[in-house]
Amino acid sequence: MSNLIRIIYFVIWFIVVLISYALLGVLPALANALWFAAFYLLITLPVRSLRVLAFAVFFFIGLLIISHATLLVQIIVGVVLPPMYSNAGKFAHLALLAPITEETAKLVSVALVLLIWKWTGARIAFGATDLMLVGLAIGIGLNVFEDMFLPNTQTATPGIVTNILVPWTELQTTRGRPDIVFIGHAASTAFIALALGWSRYLPKLVRYLPALGVWAWMIWTHALYNGQDLVDRGHIVFFTAPLTWITPWVFLLAVLATIVFEFVLLHRRVTDVEKQFGQTRPRDILRWLEKHNVQRHLAYARVWLRGNPQDRVKAERYLSRVVARLQRAAA
Repeated sequence: MSNLIRIIYFVIWFIVVLISYALLGVLPALANALWFAAFYLLITLPVRSLRVLAFAVFFFIGLLIISHATLLVQIIVGVVLPPMYSNAGKFAHLALLAPITEETAKLVSVALVLLIWKWTGARIAFGATDLMLVGLAIGIGLNVFEDMFLPNTQTATPGIVTNILVPWTELQTTRGRPDIVFIGHAASTAFIALALGWSRYLPKLVRYLPALGVWAWMIWTHALYNGQDLVDRGHIVFFTAPLTWITPWVFLLAVLATIVFEFVLLHRRVTDVEKQFGQTRPRDILRWLEKHNVQRHLAYARVWLRGNPQDRVKAERYLSRVVARLQRAAA
């Protein structure tokens, strides 16, 4: 499939989505989605090997598949879950069921992508930043899906980070209780995915600890945000509430630090093959973008295979396709 056909498909889908959200009255949600995607696709360009069209596909997976699967699980579990504490069982659903199922769905969906990449050999050619973008695309889909049902929700998000750099960050101040910040479905999925992407650079014993830690923190902050009206004022569960304020900053700094780290890695000890392709100049912008992404594939593969030489034979078939794509793009 040529780049032109891919762009035509993307434009058609975009027009369908635009009309749908206009009819639903949730165009502000789509504006958030477009800005969130554009900003992080732009700042990750120096280290990104994930294509924009692939990002769009993962958005639709989050919007149409992960969201509905999670909702189905909630309905099934909600039928058998007994009411707890007060408010006709709202506590059980809002403070327990929703955060646990939604944050777990985010972790599982990104982990499945990583597993599929491992089966296909693509894992060697992607970085932590790319997996973060996969999570961001899925999370944007989840966020837009939720905004379809809650179009009139008003949340205060003071500050440039929460308003612009990490949109959809939500703050609740209710009846004098501590302010609780939840970074929203898009950023929380991206944060979990970024931590899972760090497994690429960590030793086996602690490889998945960051992802489990971020997943647990997202569940906790999500539960605090959802359930603060259902718990008595001054309850011990609020002792971590002030820490939720730093979550958007930690996410943003973690993304920027990962970009810098991977940029340094990709430009160290570059192979002769990469240098040779780096000297070619495609004639149009689409070929240049294609060549740029595929070169990142080669660079990530170089980094991975130098640390994991046992995967060289397994990676040869995938890398042969990468080189063929690079030759076409550079022609």
